[in-house]
Amino acid sequence: MCVIVASDVNHHTFDREELEQVANTYPHGLGIMSTALDRPIKLLPLPIKKQGSSKGWSVEKTTYDPQVLDQVFASAIQGQAFLLHGRQATHGLIDTNNIHPFNLGNKTYFAHNGILQGPYWQNALKSDSAILAEVLAKCDPVQRMPYLEQLTKLGHGKFIVWQQIINKNQTFDVMIDQTGHTLEPNGCYYSNTYHKFDLYDVGGTCKAYGYDDDQLIDRDAWPSDDRSFAAIELLEDALSVANIVRMRAYIKEAISLLRGEEEEEDRRGDYSNMISI
Repeated sequence: MCVIVASDVNHHTFDREELEQVANTYPHGLGIMSTALDRPIKLLPLPIKKQGSSKGWSVEKTTYDPQVLDQVFASAIQGQAFLLHGRQATHGLIDTNNIHPFNLGNKTYFAHNGILQGPYWQNALKSDSAILAEVLAKCDPVQRMPYLEQLTKLGHGKFIVWQQIINKNQTFDVMIDQTGHTLEPNGCYYSNTYHKFDLYDVGGTCKAYGYDDDQLIDRDAWPSDDRSFAAIELLEDALSVANIVRMRAYIKEAISLLRGEEEEEDRRGDYSNMISI
């Protein structure tokens, strides 16, 4: 469960405090591309500290160097169109090679929030998103968004393609193509806003797994099986839709996954043949 924040304008109001909220929520890497950069900045956090709680649970405390965050915000985000990704790893190594956004060529960058299945899990070193980025970089650009839109419909997450395009003044404008994101009043697209809340505390997704209201959960204690991750993604989808019928459908399917019930059809199969390379 990652996050994407992006803007195609330089007058957004995404601020330094929110950058730190993202950094403190996603422990496996921050990636930033903007109109001020020639290539993405990719950051790994300082060593994670474990803090005790009153109930004997340990809590992960993710920290990035605050001076580095200051520099990144001032030079790459403030007053710039930008693309930001916070990573919560599910596949692949925790290293800079798997930090989004990924370069597709021609000043085009790609980020993903979700979990892919099929051919995208067949490498222990690369994340599913990194493998998909390699596919997208090789394919006809015209095919990219129809393919990503279909993946979103099939429950594989949310996607952004962020591209710098030279204008008549010989400067760059930014074009964003996205699936599943919400444009907020601050001028930014969000795949979700979980960084603004404590998902590991009372009332969050952890309660669905039977944890007590006053327990703070170590991320290592979260279910790691594929079915549970898929259920979390469905709950995320439920929170993102306004239609109550669709919301109930997502929640019902998530509950079925958590109970271990078999789905009537494979929603997350191998869809690699949908795109030409």
